[in-house]
Amino acid sequence: MGEQVLIDGMSFEEWVELFKDNSDEFERKRLALLNAEIEKHPDENVRERLRAVLWEFETRMGKVDNPIARFNAVVADLLGNRLQALNDALNNPPAVLRGDGADIVQLFPGDKE
Repeated sequence: MGEQVLIDGMSFEEWVELFKDNSDEFERKRLALLNAEIEKHPDENVRERLRAVLWEFETRMGKVDNPIARFNAVVADLLGNRLQALNDALNNPPAVLRGDGADIVQLFPGDKE
C-alpha cells in the first residue's frame, strides 16, 4: 500500500473519527484548512473570489444537516451545471462554441432548459 496522505497533519481515518466524536471541531478545522488554502493564493482578487465561492457553498450546504444528504447535495451542485453544459454541447456544439445562446434541442427527453 502507498504512502499515507495527511491533511493538516491528520490521516483520513483521523478526520473521520474527529467528525464522529466532535463534529463541531471537525467543522472548525475544515473551515480553517480551506481558508488557509485560500490565503496561499498570491492574487488578492482571486482570494476574494474564492472566499465568495466558499461563503456561497457553506451557506447552501449549511441547510443540509444529514452528512449523506449533504454529500449528495454537494455532488449534485458540483456536477449539475457540468452535466447541463455537456448536454448542451452534445445537442448543439456550434452554438456552444459560438456562445450565442441558440436554442438547444434536448438530448434527454423531459429535460428542461
